[in-house]
Amino acid sequence: MKKVKPDAIKAKTVRILLFSAIISIIQCDGPGAADFSPDPHEQTKTATPAGKLLILKYLLAKLGWESQHCDPEPLIIAILARFAQSKAIRIKRNHSPKPLFQLTSTLVTVVTVGDACTCQYHSMKTTHQDVLNYWFGGDSLDSPKLDGRMKLWFNDNISADKDMAQRFAAPVKSAIRGQLNDWAKTPEGRLALILLLDQFTRRIYYGRRDAYAGDTLALQLCAKGASCNMHKGLSPIQRLFFFMPLQRAESEKIQARSVQVYKAMVPKVSGTLHATFETFAMIAELRHDVIAEHGRFPHRNVALGRETSKAEAAASTSSVAA
Repeated sequence: MKKVKPDAIKAKTVRILLFSAIISIIQCDGPGAADFSPDPHEQTKTATPAGKLLILKYLLAKLGWESQHCDPEPLIIAILARFAQSKAIRIKRNHSPKPLFQLTSTLVTVVTVGDACTCQYHSMKTTHQDVLNYWFGGDSLDSPKLDGRMKLWFNDNISADKDMAQRFAAPVKSAIRGQLNDWAKTPEGRLALILLLDQFTRRIYYGRRDAYAGDTLALQLCAKGASCNMHKGLSPIQRLFFFMPLQRAESEKIQARSVQVYKAMVPKVSGTLHATFETFAMIAELRHDVIAEHGRFPHRNVALGRETSKAEAAASTSSVAA
């Protein structure tokens, strides 16, 4: 039996530990090298790609490897590929194929053959059309189909929320950081961006501060798009969500404008959609009334770390949560 030198065992152990650290960094959405939110009320601290890259480069240097990559994703893939080639990690065959993790635009799957493993990379880059297809169902919405979509849009659905988080958490973060602003060049792209910032945030981060992190940018996209008449390139149903940032604003002036916009949409639709558009207009009025009375949406107070006044506590505004 071949005797293994202690130094070789130690070296292999170190490499495996480093690999574990690399995987933890890739999978982790927690603190990285830098770039924490300066907001003291922020509950969720996230590592930036730059922060992860810094740590990964350090670990890479420890392994004696050099890389010219400046983007975290190809750097991470390069690391995994090297480990796969050197067989530094082994995965039981019955675990294969198994998704290892998902980056912003890459799904990495480990595939084993015997004791060796390889990594396969599948493009998962989300497009604005992916967002629209998910939200609107990909087809024109007549009344029966609209009923099905309403369940996704407005009913409490934990399963749907988990699916949305799994598929769109990364694009939502990118949208909040302004990394998808190129989408705003077209009416459909701008709408998809508004959906990520205005609708998906509230589902993915429900009850948390981050649920409202995209509101300011969504309102800017809506206002600028409307000033350029970009909403006219959308279907009536799509326009309901294009203007939704108006209903989120904690400003009586903007809420008054919201009521005008949604009331003006009602007579422009056919009979089958009339009731739906009337409902949206009614909700716009109710939200306006909340802002007129309180100057803000009281149901956000807990998530945003705001104190609730006696008047707010006595009022029932949760039915028009925005």
